[in-house]
Amino acid sequence: MKRSISAKILRHKKACIITGSTLVLVLALGGIGYGIYRSGSDDEGVYKETTVEYGPLTVGVTEDGTVKVGTIQQKFDLDISKYAAENDWFSGWYGGFDVEEASSNKSGRTLDVEEVYVNVGQQLKKGDPLFKVSGESTETIRAELVSDEESAAVTYEKLLVEQKKTQLEAKQEYDKNVTYGKAADAEYEETVYDLQKKVDDALEDYTDAVEELCEMQEDYDRLKADYPKAQAYLEEAEAALQFDQTTYWNLKNADLRKTAKERVDSEKDAIEEYEDKIKEQNQKLTQLKSDYDDAVKELATGKASAENTKEKRIFQLNSAAEIYSIATDKIEYNAKVAREDLEDAGEKLDKFDTYIKDNIVSAEYDGVVTTVSLSKGDTVQKDTAIVILNNYDDIIVKVDVDDETVGNLKVGIPVKLQFPSAPDGNFTGTVSKIGDSTIKDNSVTYAIEIAVSGDVAGLYGGMTANVTFVTRETEAVTYVSNRAIIREGTKSYVKIKDASGKITKQEVVTGFSDGNNVEIKEGLKKGDTVLIEGKVKSA
Repeated sequence: MKRSISAKILRHKKACIITGSTLVLVLALGGIGYGIYRSGSDDEGVYKETTVEYGPLTVGVTEDGTVKVGTIQQKFDLDISKYAAENDWFSGWYGGFDVEEASSNKSGRTLDVEEVYVNVGQQLKKGDPLFKVSGESTETIRAELVSDEESAAVTYEKLLVEQKKTQLEAKQEYDKNVTYGKAADAEYEETVYDLQKKVDDALEDYTDAVEELCEMQEDYDRLKADYPKAQAYLEEAEAALQFDQTTYWNLKNADLRKTAKERVDSEKDAIEEYEDKIKEQNQKLTQLKSDYDDAVKELATGKASAENTKEKRIFQLNSAAEIYSIATDKIEYNAKVAREDLEDAGEKLDKFDTYIKDNIVSAEYDGVVTTVSLSKGDTVQKDTAIVILNNYDDIIVKVDVDDETVGNLKVGIPVKLQFPSAPDGNFTGTVSKIGDSTIKDNSVTYAIEIAVSGDVAGLYGGMTANVTFVTRETEAVTYVSNRAIIREGTKSYVKIKDASGKITKQEVVTGFSDGNNVEIKEGLKKGDTVLIEGKVKSA
């Protein structure tokens, strides 16, 4: 992308400077003196004294930035909401376990603001009074919080009783499941045995009845076969009686006829009786067959049912511990939450007593007030806004740099800061954020944020800052101004005065230079005085 000519000029004019050991700092420390010493030529030699220093040398790129101070809001951080339980059963705050629902002040409890003590622009210190609430509303809310704690205690005690009851019932169910589970196979075998025996008994009854019927049928068939003979014998007897009317044979034939008649009647009665018995036996067989069929069906269904019962028993045996946990976990959870609510109720009361002292709510932060959200006559409850303050824990310096400079930056690199309008204007910091590029007036810039270290109480929003991004920094070394160095071939010298005041040359070994000062590796020590030579034309 093409850049404006002005942007290019500004880029080339960017200065690499030294911070923390600049000429300004040296002057401020009183390390430079002035003197005029004559040389033997027509020109006058003018010398300026400077002191050898010890410290780090820094190279960086300097830009102008602006201080941005964050804000922090203090709210009424006191929960005065009401505790509620329903139907002698734990229901938590506001009738349930919904934390979000419970967190709102549905009870409508508020405290009345009687007086506000702060104004915009006021410098606050932690513990300074912010506002006062009425004594009447304070007493009312505190009494309600005491009642809340008592209600929570009652609920918790009820839950403990219910928990013991539930645990006892669950233990009984656990023991039953274990006992039945261990006997499941035997129970199944016994059930199937009883069902099979019922089938076998029904079959035996049916078989016995069939045999009885067969015997009846045989007797009946024999009587039916003999009955015509009895009738024929009777007919012969009657014929003989008619044929011979003599007294002897008449009597004899009458007896024979009587016997034959009795035989016929007897067999006829027996046949009719057997027919009735056979009919009844057939009916009995039908019922016994039905009983047998029912027993067979009952065996099939009963066996399947017994199998299901067996599997259920074994499942309950294997799951006895889990079933016990399911039965007890909920009541244990309810008791746990009830205990926590009791503790919360106590903590709310304790915090109320510490948060409001003599009906006064105090500042929790240091800072300058930017907004006051309360007035006399207002009411407060949980999270009601009170004041907004400058937050000196959230103070940054913002600076815009071009794409050439941003290429040398990364988050975390050290920064030297100077605030011309601050009493102690020198600070340090680090790059905390490198923003996205923006285009303005055909120039590409990047917003850089710098976290400031140290005591920032004297800084304020909008203050100008000289920002030096440190690209190289040495450990603490002995150094002197570059202008004091005299180079002759491969050697370096400085001019010093001896004890008699005579100016002489002292050889030194130099090292790293930041452009204004140079490291002295050998030849000088901290505190030595050297001369910087200048020329003044003789008249």
